[in-house]
Amino acid sequence: MTHKFLAVKTNALRRKTDFSYTLTVAKNEDALCEACALYSDCPLRQSALVKRCTEFMPVFVFADGNNLDKAIFNTLRIGKSWSDRLSIGQTIALYDKHTGTMSKAKVINIDWDIDKDSMLANHAAMNHLGMELSNPATELEKILQNNYGKGFYSKSKGLTAIYLSKI
Repeated sequence: MTHKFLAVKTNALRRKTDFSYTLTVAKNEDALCEACALYSDCPLRQSALVKRCTEFMPVFVFADGNNLDKAIFNTLRIGKSWSDRLSIGQTIALYDKHTGTMSKAKVINIDWDIDKDSMLANHAAMNHLGMELSNPATELEKILQNNYGKGFYSKSKGLTAIYLSKI
């Protein structure tokens, strides 16, 4: 099964003050629905082109799903965007690309700081990948640089740590 969310760029995903979401992508008018974990089961999508949605469920895609089954863990995301898009208590979907499995988790804490070294020092050990590393902060930084590209990582404005509780 091909999931539409895998092809949707969420750079323009925004959460409004009423906790609704918007996603405008010039080439894809249905991007908001396609980026949602509820895509195939959503009655709103059936009736009209949805431009704003309060039921939107973000999907976090993981190339390496190690430790996504732990009771509590975090994912580190580059920049501040996800700290503005999520709220504590919100349910999100987790997609493991390696196994093709989808699960859900509740957001239990969000921390953002422009200082990446400080964020890694404070959060790498609880990261789903960092849990297995002997020197989590140093080794996880190398993984992030490899995943995002060294130049992009170095120019990025901080890290967001999103703590999740498995549902």
